[in-house]
Amino acid sequence: FDGTDFSDESKSHYTVSNYPNYKFTFDSSQTGRWAAVVRRNMKLVVSRDDIPWLFDLNVDPFEIQNFFDVPKYDAMRQLLLDHLFGAMPDYEMSITNATEIIWSTSTCR
Repeated sequence: FDGTDFSDESKSHYTVSNYPNYKFTFDSSQTGRWAAVVRRNMKLVVSRDDIPWLFDLNVDPFEIQNFFDVPKYDAMRQLLLDHLFGAMPDYEMSITNATEIIWSTSTCR
């Protein structure tokens, strides 16, 4: 099995973990169109067809508002982008083979 052994923490009476927790999900079809990473209340989605979306699930649980270009989220956006980019080959996400993935929003609007 891939992953980290969290058995010591799960048997502990403490409710706070020292391990960063990232969850990855992606379109597993042969032509993979999107991939996402979730950490705590933040979710980042990148795709081949649309600008990236960053959601703050505490502020917007219905995932309607895109926080990707909001300066307050710059550090978290970059952290999630880095983790998602690094995880793509590790989890053999089919989007990894795409000729184009949109990693940022256009500076021209």
